[in-house]
Amino acid sequence: MRLANNKALIDFSYKPRVGIYTDGGFNSSLTGPAYKHFGVSFGVNFVVPIYDGHQKKLLYQRLDIEQRTREKYRQFQLAQYQQQTAQLK
Repeated sequence: MRLANNKALIDFSYKPRVGIYTDGGFNSSLTGPAYKHFGVSFGVNFVVPIYDGHQKKLLYQRLDIEQRTREKYRQFQLAQYQQQTAQLK
């Protein structure tokens, strides 16, 4: 399940994203009329992945190796269990 989630995260990180942010505040250290000390800012952030130096392929290969390793450990544990039950019988 963890490996499937990691694959989904990799796929998600290579999709275009749009972000919107806002900020507001009051500068109280200045003297003078209070209405001049308020400030607001906003913006839009747009990210489009163009080229990653084949990092996505390498991440997929790493996940594949982790999956094969997990399967081999499972096979080893099953073999150990079968050997132990055979010895007990």
